[in-house]
Amino acid sequence: MLHFCVPTFMLKKIKLPKYRYSAAGVVAEIFDITNEIALKRLEHYEKQLFGLTFHKEL
Repeated sequence: MLHFCVPTFMLKKIKLPKYRYSAAGVVAEIFDITNEIALKRLEHYEKQLFGLTFHKEL
């Protein structure tokens, strides 16, 4: 559901604020979702980015 509401390719194009809760507010407003869903999606996105970085360094 999170990917459907906020696709990764669209999330990559957004200039997000430094702080997670501010970024969640921006994402929530752009995609017309709740702050809670936006926060969960950002947490998932951060894990994706961390995983990519981890695998590149191996």
